Amino acid sequence: AELEKFWDEMRKLFPNEFLYGLGASMNDDSMDYYIGKIDTDWEGGSESIEVPEDGWVEFSCKDTARDIEEMYREIYEQGYLDYEIESMQDGIFTAKVYFANNARGKR
Repeated sequence: AELEKFWDEMRKLFPNEFLYGLGASMNDDSMDYYIGKIDTDWEGGSESIEVPEDGWVEFSCKDTARDIEEMYREIYEQGYLDYEIESMQDGIFTAKVYFANNARGKR
């Protein structure tokens, strides 16, 4: 619910921007979550976050709560994540993930 509020707030602040969500510093209890743009400076942006260039794996599904939950279940079965980048466009939810140690299945 808090994440949805954060997205709503950012969409109101930047209605004409295509925004991405970045999950980082993930553990079983929490994660850091940022909303912003990729490779672009933008008015209102407060910090830049460096993430790995290569080694990302992309997943996508319909933008429904059920489909997203199922997709993340599949992702987490493959291993822990260091980062994930989310976007939504035209009814499709996409997550690009970077597995911990850049190796699938390392739990």
